Amino acid sequence: MIVASASSRSDIEKFEGAALVRRFTDELKGQTTLERATISAQQEQDAFVEKQMEARMRELYKDSDGSGASFHAAESARLALMETCKIFETQERVSTLSKIGFSRKPARTAANTALQSRVADGFVHLSEYIGNLETEWKSKQGRAAQRFRSICGGLDAHESAFKLFPSQNEYASVLCGGLKLIITAAVNHDEISDIISETVTTITEKAGRASYILLNVHTKSARELYSELYAQVFLFYRDAIEWYMKSKTSRFFSSFNEKLKGRYESAADKINATVNEMYGLQSTAQFAYVRINLPEQQLLDQILHSRQQNFDTSTLVWAGRNAQQLLLSSYESASVEASNRSRVQYEGCHDISAPPQKNAVSDLINRTVAGKFATGLKKWVIGSEGHSVLNDGRFWLPEVDIVWRLQDWIGNEPKSPTLWISSPGVSQAELSGSRAAALNALVAAWTAELPIISHFCERARYATLSEGQDVEKVGLIGLVYNLITQLLQFSFEKDEFEIPQPQVEALNGSDESWPQALDMLSALLKATPHLRICVIDGLNDLAFAGGEKWCSDFLRMLFEHQRSCHGSFKILLTTLGQSRVLQDHVDVADHVFTHTEAREVIRAGRWYKVSES
Repeated sequence: MIVASASSRSDIEKFEGAALVRRFTDELKGQTTLERATISAQQEQDAFVEKQMEARMRELYKDSDGSGASFHAAESARLALMETCKIFETQERVSTLSKIGFSRKPARTAANTALQSRVADGFVHLSEYIGNLETEWKSKQGRAAQRFRSICGGLDAHESAFKLFPSQNEYASVLCGGLKLIITAAVNHDEISDIISETVTTITEKAGRASYILLNVHTKSARELYSELYAQVFLFYRDAIEWYMKSKTSRFFSSFNEKLKGRYESAADKINATVNEMYGLQSTAQFAYVRINLPEQQLLDQILHSRQQNFDTSTLVWAGRNAQQLLLSSYESASVEASNRSRVQYEGCHDISAPPQKNAVSDLINRTVAGKFATGLKKWVIGSEGHSVLNDGRFWLPEVDIVWRLQDWIGNEPKSPTLWISSPGVSQAELSGSRAAALNALVAAWTAELPIISHFCERARYATLSEGQDVEKVGLIGLVYNLITQLLQFSFEKDEFEIPQPQVEALNGSDESWPQALDMLSALLKATPHLRICVIDGLNDLAFAGGEKWCSDFLRMLFEHQRSCHGSFKILLTTLGQSRVLQDHVDVADHVFTHTEAREVIRAGRWYKVSES
């Protein structure tokens, strides 16, 4: 414990020391030989550290050789299954019927023989087989029919994942053959159809959902976990086959609750633990991929590209579902030790249409021209969209309940499209749970190419202020200017946004430009109907003293647009501490507290896990 604590302190001191050196070198002007040499040395060190970090992060989502060809874990699982079959074959026992003159194969041997002799030809054959039995199911066991039919819908996931494995046909044959035998038994035996369909469907669907992770995370760890996952699935199939291959009398005495239920719960626990580990790998791999393949400028270019696409309703629905699934993976990862899980189904977005934006002034300019005039706004922006926060090779996950609220908020049509997450203060080396929530929402939206605007507020340094300026007002001007700049980057057909040129030119960073800036932001929001999300972090830092009224005016405008817009416009506010201004605009039901700090999962490009004390 002492060693772990000392190591943690050493990491923090090293991080803070590097930040101090970086601040010093950034302030050098390069006017002397010594200054230029110092800057050059820092640049060389930066390049070396960046190269090391990229190599470490790449290992989080792809094999170091880049080929992803090592399938030792998958092959080991296949050999383990073969050995299990041999064990079942050799463990013969005398049946109850043999004592009264009947000779009968043991249940294990019978189950093994049946599994090998009744293998389906593949996923297509299994799907057709289920379809042919649907009529009989509906007349006898409606719930069983519905459950097994849902398995059919997830077969593509298993098939795609097995293509990455060696001897994929052998894996497919075992899965399809086992399912076919189980389904046949369920159809022919009313007394077990409901029980067996529920347990088998639950386990099979969970494995199928996890299979998509392997398509994105090409690491040995992911393949090993996936092999363990399917080993548990196949072993449970065999337990189920063994159970119902017994005589009807034996099934009566060896009931589900006494025998198979314990095996099911054990398999389900192991599968849940394995799946949660896989989701954890996916969360870190997702961040690592963005960090390596999309450095800050490239990420900005990708965000700009996504803002210049034409979005129809179906595209927005698909993007929203992708973002929800990405956050759901974080939720699954964070809930390894949590018992309560929630399955949330996606509901389609409302139909949207671009409202007309008219102005009677003659010198009107469109969005593209306004964007050219507004290029100078960036020099007054204090804070960022959030991408710069991801540049130091660190990533965090908030607590499980917060991630659940996030994925429900981003993917569904909840009662309220507003979510305010607040958390207590943390040390400089750590990250608050609220900011971690904002970053997770950003990464999910960016990865899914969901239309989004965002701002991470910062307080300006007093040394940079002009005489008579307030820190809070300067920060709020930077916030609004940044959102305007982002909205001007959107480009789509039938864009009817127009604005007087003098209004754009009036945005000069002064306090007098505040009303024009708010009006322009409001007009841009109305003229960008496919915008789905607005994320603002740290607004409460600007909501007191001189910025209190301005902050209230900004929130009033933002929520008025949310109420009047034709589509779904979701607002995420994250703060460190409370805010009296936000309380006046956000309902209590939409305010969530996180009392724990974020869990760091990546540090310096490496998977990071705090040592247990």
